[in-house]
Amino acid sequence: MAEAARSRKRKSNSLLRTVLIVLISLVVGLNVYQWNARRLMGNSFPMPLGFGMAVVLSGSMEPTLHVNDLVIVVPAESYEKGDVIVFQQEGDLIIHRIIEIDEAAGMLQTRGDANNAPDEPITLTQVKGKESFHIPFVGIMIRALKTPVGIIAVLALAVFLMHNSWKKEKASGDEELDAIKAEIRRLKEEQESATLSEAKDPAEKFPRPARNDAGNAETLPKPEEDPIDIPLK
Repeated sequence: MAEAARSRKRKSNSLLRTVLIVLISLVVGLNVYQWNARRLMGNSFPMPLGFGMAVVLSGSMEPTLHVNDLVIVVPAESYEKGDVIVFQQEGDLIIHRIIEIDEAAGMLQTRGDANNAPDEPITLTQVKGKESFHIPFVGIMIRALKTPVGIIAVLALAVFLMHNSWKKEKASGDEELDAIKAEIRRLKEEQESATLSEAKDPAEKFPRPARNDAGNAETLPKPEEDPIDIPLK
């Protein structure tokens, strides 16, 4: 039972380290990719996995979307009236709803649900994608992870957790090794004790003959011999 429990603990620690390594790789990799896409390639909304993530920064889409909601955006070949889209306008990314479509001119008219006035018309080339679904308030964490302080905090936490996991696993291994050594010592002591007990008084295996009061060894009486009949010739 104890061995099974230690085995499960080692597996859980190994799984924890694997998950942490994957999360760190994703956080660092996505941040590096987005930085390169924006600074080097001029793409303000990269979608490395076929979808993008946008964080709501204002209340212009209330009550549909709230500040710090995380919006998952996917590219689309066509758009319809009522779609919530992400588009770029003068260097900024905006999340608003389509209210009019001019297919002939390839223009869209958008407006925030909480706004009274529509936005300036945009072209289809400015549209990055449309909302697939959103997760309330998760954007707080996403925004934090994109800052240098957030990245350092995540790395420090991951290093601490992995070090703690390795430390516990090492302690568990040391305990198991100590238990094995103790069992070996016990078996060795039992074997030595049995050997000493056998070699202590070998005469016990071969008892001496009994002695009489005079100190002489008593001899067992010889069995009486039957008389031998000698045939007469």
